[in-house]
Amino acid sequence: MDDFFDKITYTEDDIQSLINNGIEESLNLEFKESGSLGRTDSIKREIAKDISSFANSTGGIIIYGIAESDHRASSLSYINGNEYTKEWLEQVIQTNIHRKIDGLQISPVRFGDNAENTIYVVKIPESNLSPHMARDKRYYKRYNFESVPMEEYEVRALYNQTIRTELNIKDIRIRGAGSQGTRQGGFVYIGYDLDVIISNESNSIEEKYKIEFKVPSVMLGRAQSDPSLEYMIDIGDSFLVKIPNSEPLFQNEESYSLPIRIRVRRSCFESTDNFKVKVTLYYSNGIKFKEFDLLSLLTFDEEPITEALFMG
Repeated sequence: MDDFFDKITYTEDDIQSLINNGIEESLNLEFKESGSLGRTDSIKREIAKDISSFANSTGGIIIYGIAESDHRASSLSYINGNEYTKEWLEQVIQTNIHRKIDGLQISPVRFGDNAENTIYVVKIPESNLSPHMARDKRYYKRYNFESVPMEEYEVRALYNQTIRTELNIKDIRIRGAGSQGTRQGGFVYIGYDLDVIISNESNSIEEKYKIEFKVPSVMLGRAQSDPSLEYMIDIGDSFLVKIPNSEPLFQNEESYSLPIRIRVRRSCFESTDNFKVKVTLYYSNGIKFKEFDLLSLLTFDEEPITEALFMG
């Protein structure tokens, strides 16, 4: 079922499998039969209530065009896609919910390539802009199989949450930093500078955060000229390199950490673990971890590095 939530596009088989397997509704999944879409104000209010409740909770999927029995998918209940188009449904959602929900996706599935036999898969993200108010000026959340009104303290907590930051380790960047030795005789080492890309995926400014690299000792040494040297801690088989941020990270901004310098030698190839660099991100609202396998990322002359490049 996790695969279903991860999909970007959906097929007839994807929808039919929900029915064949009697998939149950949950906090993150709800089935709606064809009568759930309509042009009356009461139906539009219900659409806004259901969609906003997912965005105010942990996100999820509503499928319009599947009937349920005892909260399990039971049969197809087609939507007439000529009458209720994807654009119509999107407009109803966005004009009846305040604030608008970013990243919402509507995927039509046409059975038999017939617009009159349409299923709409509406994927709602957990929103960084919650709480979202429905058309009836109330706030809703998911509870068991339902969309229920939120208590005042729950609404207040969501408003407070919008000032929380969400940082992530997006990627690692590798740049050549020189070598020692000759191409014919093999290299003593090949040097690289590493830094990581940190992204602020929230609507608040992060004032202080810290990056920690854990790098095998065979790649680092205190004698080298390294801009991050003052932040190194020797822990035996590895070094911890702790680097604080130099400036705030603004909303939806990316930033590079201070680089660290590594030297790849022949001895590094004694174990694949010698190429594993672990990155930890500490920030005001959490801790993130990511491991990078440098053996699959490091190159020389645009070719993957190998043990044969180095002196014995």
